[in-house]
Amino acid sequence: MKGIQCGNCGAPLKLTPADVEKGFATCGYCGSAVDLGLAAPVLDENTKRGLRLLSFAQKAVGAETADWNEPAARPADSRIELTNEPGIRFEANIPPRFRLGNVFLLVFTLFWCGFMLFWNGIALVGGQWIMLGFGVIHDAVAVWLFSLTTWNFLGHETIRAEMGWFVRRKRVLFFTTEKKFAWNKVEDFRIEVASRTNNNANYGLYAMVASKRRRLASQAAGDELRWLRTELKSFFEPIIQGQF
Repeated sequence: MKGIQCGNCGAPLKLTPADVEKGFATCGYCGSAVDLGLAAPVLDENTKRGLRLLSFAQKAVGAETADWNEPAARPADSRIELTNEPGIRFEANIPPRFRLGNVFLLVFTLFWCGFMLFWNGIALVGGQWIMLGFGVIHDAVAVWLFSLTTWNFLGHETIRAEMGWFVRRKRVLFFTTEKKFAWNKVEDFRIEVASRTNNNANYGLYAMVASKRRRLASQAAGDELRWLRTELKSFFEPIIQGQF
């Protein structure tokens, strides 16, 4: 795409989807209004179409995110155990959730790990150290897949707020990791797009801690995320208002 220039001062224009919708743009240097219709030979149809699609996508994503951040009640089928005493104590125990995708992940993990065991076995028996070294990266992938699969099937997460601390704890069998933040570092809770699969958005619950995103409740999904956000917001409301 060739740049469109201001007819008054010749400076390049920085177009936005809103400018395309209106058909006019304002020069950021001299403030002159530019009729984009007169610049049609420069702004081709493909570019116009692309900007319109970008505008539509931005509006759609914004609307979806807004819907996800609406308050919600506890889903009837939720297995999350939750205690909420606003400003005093909050605890949510989130068990593993069965997903069909976990079955495919398990099959792929078994295949990958089995193949790497076979590969490393041949390398060790035959003394093929180059072959063994080549498999190191693939061994690391196998360890990552095994960890991810184990978490998806057996991982428990606890979100707790008490005595001035906000704690996120993850547990798989006997292995536990924990992150702790002071209450005054917690700024907000949001539901945002975590990933996209085949143009479908997957959402996650995030705590904004010291201007950084910290994902919570990765085992929760759907209305459970909205419900957890609603409960967390209600818990922190009296703290933010300075009652505690």
